[in-house]
Amino acid sequence: MKKLSALLLALVMLFSSVTCVFAVDFEDVSDDDWFADAVEWAYSESIMKGVSDTHFEPHEKITRSMLMTILYRVAGEPGAASAAPFTDLTEDWYKEPVAWAYESGITKGTSATEFSPYDILSREEIATMLHRFLISVKPDTEISADLTAYSDGHEVSDWAKDAISWAVADGIITCSEGKILPKEGVSRAECASSFMKFCEKYRAIFLGGDNPSEDDAYKTIETPTKKFVYTRKYFAKKDSTTALILFYPQTWSFTVTDRATFTYKGVEIGYVIPEDVSSNGWKTVAETSYTKDDLKTTQYIEKSGSGSTLAFRYRYVYTGFGEKMTAVFGYEHINAKTAENLLRETYLVSTVTEPNLGILSSLKNTKSVLVFGNSFVSTSCVGVILSDMFAANGVRTSVTSNQRGNASLATYAADTAFMNRIRNGAYGAVFACGLYSSEDIDALKKLDEACKRSGTTLVLFPAHNETPQFISRAKEEFPHIIMLDWKAELDALINGGKNMWDFCYNDSIFHSTPLAGYVGAHMIYRAIFGETPSGKISGEISQVTVENKLGDYVKTGSAQRIRTSSIKYFE
Repeated sequence: MKKLSALLLALVMLFSSVTCVFAVDFEDVSDDDWFADAVEWAYSESIMKGVSDTHFEPHEKITRSMLMTILYRVAGEPGAASAAPFTDLTEDWYKEPVAWAYESGITKGTSATEFSPYDILSREEIATMLHRFLISVKPDTEISADLTAYSDGHEVSDWAKDAISWAVADGIITCSEGKILPKEGVSRAECASSFMKFCEKYRAIFLGGDNPSEDDAYKTIETPTKKFVYTRKYFAKKDSTTALILFYPQTWSFTVTDRATFTYKGVEIGYVIPEDVSSNGWKTVAETSYTKDDLKTTQYIEKSGSGSTLAFRYRYVYTGFGEKMTAVFGYEHINAKTAENLLRETYLVSTVTEPNLGILSSLKNTKSVLVFGNSFVSTSCVGVILSDMFAANGVRTSVTSNQRGNASLATYAADTAFMNRIRNGAYGAVFACGLYSSEDIDALKKLDEACKRSGTTLVLFPAHNETPQFISRAKEEFPHIIMLDWKAELDALINGGKNMWDFCYNDSIFHSTPLAGYVGAHMIYRAIFGETPSGKISGEISQVTVENKLGDYVKTGSAQRIRTSSIKYFE
């Protein structure tokens, strides 16, 4: 590249830019290359470097270690609490990025002990890791594309569908001639282009230092730019099953007593307190409310004093699960964009799952149930374990399980013999796995109609690899169908601190193990009988094993959604 000059952009897509010339010569990048701007941007932002002082190697394929390093730089090089558990990390330049990515849940490695740092990544693998990184800081990302519109959309692996759907819809990866090419490797030039698009849309750049002097000034204040990398913490009262997720700039520090007090460079910014704090003499000049999953957040911009004593602040009241928390931040330390992130990304969450005791009590006397789906039903042995659990507790209900390779609901809906058995009432209840596409939503309608015709109880029972997008659609479009979210329960157990590899085989799509099958069977049992099973099982997995691995879950039926070590408790 001839005197490749770069604008050190603070992502001008959002607010403003700072122009700074930074020259570098790359002999293998010329000004008329399609990727010249992306390489210039990636280099000037210190997100990607050349392989030498003179060469960028734009056509070299991206490896696992390269991608982790790029993501690490985008995240602001936050560091990791401990080293990654991989034995094949031989070079220092990627050890810290890999440790951070593993700790952040962006990568799991290629096995429990290997990372394979020099393996080339495919488009679907890169999209998946980038998507994981995004939802770790922006969990409400929901944009998606219809993969069936692409001639090779069916080639996208099940585990990558959410990520590819997002990346295509958002323009992060470019499709040509109606193809996604999910299995192809990605060049350094293509990677630079994808990250430029990603950062222009998602990397947070906020205005700071607002200090309005009159009532409406907060709407128009212009100040120098600040770049914030965001992080999150959980705050809760002792013994509470509800916590506040606070999404805040990583540069802020905090201490916790009866409140969480936040500071930046030694200056107090604000606090979070586990109760509703009134206006206390402050006058409201603006109010905004936001509701997410029946949880309400209200933002107040308030003023106090006048003239030289005039001050503004933000006050947030978070309401849900019968509890309230309040956050108060001084206006001189955050502005409208920072406040918008705090408002929309911070909310109350339940720290444990609902045991759903007795929600299927009408099935207590049913003679037979069917659990059907794909290979996840098979590897987990969920049907066999449920049958063993019934027998151990004196329940006479028979259990049939049906599993077929890569089957989905659409596969079963197209099977005339299977659908006839449902219509003819062969089972008292069916537990259905297999939500992966729009076709499966259409199939669910057919299955629902067949169950209504025979008086069969239909229960949605998503397996661990099913697609959240279509699980959500099923909930919205068929609210009358009871869902036991097996996938969410396993995720809660893993996020709460249980070992992922107890629930997942370390194969290409992380098939479910018998311990995961026990969790599914446990969910079904307590939903029907209103209590957790007390009988001892000894078939595909032993009672001793499940009690050693699952602890109190066996008796309570509630999974810890969040690691208790991640929660900061008020004194």
